[in-house]
This record gives sequence, structure tokens and C-alpha cells, in this order.
Amino acid sequence: MDLTGKRLADNLLRLNDKDVTTCAIQNLTWNRDRHLLLHLLKIKSLRYSLERRDNTGYTPLMAAVNLADLHIAEALLEAKASANVTDETNRSVIQLCALRCPNNRKEICKLLQSHGGRFCHPVFKDAYLGNKATLAQALVSASERKKKAELSTKEKNGETKQRVNGFPPHAKGGPHGAAATAAEAVADEKSHRKLEEVK
Repeated sequence: MDLTGKRLADNLLRLNDKDVTTCAIQNLTWNRDRHLLLHLLKIKSLRYSLERRDNTGYTPLMAAVNLADLHIAEALLEAKASANVTDETNRSVIQLCALRCPNNRKEICKLLQSHGGRFCHPVFKDAYLGNKATLAQALVSASERKKKAELSTKEKNGETKQRVNGFPPHAKGGPHGAAATAAEAVADEKSHRKLEEVK
């Protein structure tokens, strides 16, 4: 460690202010100063919070994951940083890893899992770890469930979409409405026959 790092550590020990030390840890994380950060985390008499957020809304662990820095993330987790914190949009650290880490994604996700980090849904786990087959199956089944839910919702007239789709166009509540005249219905039937003849 250089002289500046030693001075910083000595001053933090002398001040013994939790907020100042926490701010220093956050800054060292963003600046990727691994050696000094590791030194500070090993000093038992220093008081700091690894759960406090900086002006970006990130804890030091979230910052390390955002930077895809496996070594800093590991050091922070060993210093008892929580692997389950979420950002203001309720994304977990593992989700941030998947969104922000082009490098070391799998390694950081596995590291977070080994320290109690959780995926909030199995689909996210498959997506982050690259399990394409199970991800595709999950997305297809989710799409099918959504379609079934949409088909079972009631229309204004009390019919379900599935039932309405079986009706002729003039009875669906479209431009003709449910009170379509016989002439409009006949005109629709004639245009439908013409289309059939063209085919």
C-alpha cells in the first residue's frame, strides 16, 4: 500500500466516524481501488455500513456488481455485505449483475448465490445463467397462460373474448354493433362470399 493509502487508513481510524468510513468504502469501490479497499475492510476497529446507499442509490456491493468486479464483490460479501439488497426499482443484486455485467456474469451470479443471493423468479435464473432451453420453455408457457387469461376476461357485453371470437363480425360489437340491421348483415355476408370467390 502506498503512502496516500496508509494516510487515509490512519485518518479513518483516528476519526472513527461511521459515515466518513462508509463514504470512503463507496468511493474506493467505484474507483476500483482493490488494495486499499481490502485493507480497510480488514481493519476490525473501523465502523462502517455496507448497506448504505450513495447518490446513485447503490450500496458498495451493487457498485462492484455494476462494475463487474468479481474481486471487490467477493471482498464485500466476505465483509458481510448483503447479497439480497434491491435498488429503487426492486431489482436484486443478481438482476443488476445480469443487466450490467458483460464480463464475469456467471461467476458473480454464482458468488452472490453462495452468499445467500436469491433470484426472484426461476426465469431470471435461467436467463442469467444462460439455460436457453428452459428459458424458452418458461417464456412459451408464460405466453400461453397470458393468452388463456386474456381469453377468459369478460367483454362489456358479458361475453368472453373466446366466445365473442366465434360470432360473426356484425355481432361482435364492432362498427355495426349488436343492433345491426338485417341489411347490414346481408351486406357483410355478400362481401364475405365475394372474398371466398376470389380465393
